[in-house]
Amino acid sequence: MSIFSFLKGKKHQKPDIGYITTDVHSHLIPGIDDGIHSIEEGIDILLEMENLCYRRVITSPHTAWGTYDNTPESITNGLIKMRAAIKEKEINIELEAASEYFLDEHFMERLDSNQELLTFGDNYVLIETGFINEPS
Repeated sequence: MSIFSFLKGKKHQKPDIGYITTDVHSHLIPGIDDGIHSIEEGIDILLEMENLCYRRVITSPHTAWGTYDNTPESITNGLIKMRAAIKEKEINIELEAASEYFLDEHFMERLDSNQELLTFGDNYVLIETGFINEPS
């Protein structure tokens, strides 16, 4: 079952998503966070997104110290594999990568030490805040 399963009964009519052609928050690099587990699963989702007229996806796996210790290198390596699969399947979607950084003291250390961050657009950073405490 995919995230777009609710559309299965409407095969002959694409939903009107207006001008939305870019997704900036997905987890489409296999095995590095709580997103997809395999390239095949990612391809299935991207095919459905292509069917919905998406043309660009900025996948943004979690980076959270102690849970998802992703680095620009680990994310970029996964991106390369997904791009190869997209090319092989002839999916007409441009795939890019950023990260969804958990806003904690380790994120602040990254900023203070000028570590590379995976951003999108004009240097935008996607952050996630905690669920229990209000962010500082």
